[in-house]
Amino acid sequence: MLKRGGVLMIRKLMAISLIVFLLGIGIVGCTTAEKKDDKIETKTEEKNEAKKPEKAKLTYVEPGRYLIKLPILLADAKGYFKEEGLDVDVKIAPSQKAFEALIAGESDFIAVSYGSQMKINQQGKKVQSVCNITSNCLFHLVAFSDIKSIENLKGKRIGVPKVGEEVTAVIRAALKKKGLDPDKDVKWIPVGIQGTMIAAMKNHEVDAVGAVGEWRDHLLRAVPDTHVVVDYSKQSDLKEYLGAETYPLAHVQLTSEFIEKNPETTQRIVNAVMKSLQFINTHTPEECIDVVKDKYWADADRDVLVKYLTEIKGAFSPNGITSKEGYDVVVRVNNGSGLLDLPAPAFEEITNLEFVKKADKVLGIEIK
Repeated sequence: MLKRGGVLMIRKLMAISLIVFLLGIGIVGCTTAEKKDDKIETKTEEKNEAKKPEKAKLTYVEPGRYLIKLPILLADAKGYFKEEGLDVDVKIAPSQKAFEALIAGESDFIAVSYGSQMKINQQGKKVQSVCNITSNCLFHLVAFSDIKSIENLKGKRIGVPKVGEEVTAVIRAALKKKGLDPDKDVKWIPVGIQGTMIAAMKNHEVDAVGAVGEWRDHLLRAVPDTHVVVDYSKQSDLKEYLGAETYPLAHVQLTSEFIEKNPETTQRIVNAVMKSLQFINTHTPEECIDVVKDKYWADADRDVLVKYLTEIKGAFSPNGITSKEGYDVVVRVNNGSGLLDLPAPAFEEITNLEFVKKADKVLGIEIK
């Protein structure tokens, strides 16, 4: 039998052994946990690295300054592009040559009409729409007051930004609807946009013009004795002359090559634009104009901008989705006006909904 001192010594040794054992487990456990955390951190870093935009510095070229493009300009002024890690340089294309800039690589993305995009694709250029920004047509036919109706345009001169583009298409559709021959009964004159359009009316070089966006109202203010003959921003005129309830006009467009090489950058462009559309659709016209006025419309009349935006605010897309029905309307109008050859590019060929659907899901925007 062990003496009392021996028993105590054994107990001490057992206690020390237990402590050493427990400390060993703790050290191993901590080391394992640290290694596990390191792996998670490394994976997160790798994930973040993989999600960086392939190209962060971008150029956006537009044919002219219009409220139709508000979702792009507000995305910049509001900082949504920067939130997405993008640095976007906004430029005006000389001679309205936005598509030419895109194809030449001088612009990374643009936002122009769907019909114009179809024509470019028919010429062998691969351009895709990744987001619809306006789901209604925002073109207007303004004439001198003695021209009371479409029928009164017979023998008259109609000014358009460019002969053969989408403004021409929708006016030709209205002429045909009222029994006029667009090729024989009127004369088409290219007058450019904005200031040059107003000058053409002031100088009576034309009798009517196709005005884009808020330049309808600038024109009405600048040239006395003028009025709107056809207003495609109104459902009634859209239905009467185009036989439609929607007209997906402006889209964000990129070349197929850019999308393939820069899918994360493309996603981030769409994310920013959808954030902008969400802001526009949930804020007043005054609030929207105040975001962009100083940077993009410093010299414009604020009252004109607010008035026009109030009228057409419902024209901005609620979810960025282009429907096949909307595509069919644009094909029918442009083909019926003789400006689009058949067969038209397939819907799936020119419309990529992958990115906007992802953005809508993240932002909680309903896809109907």
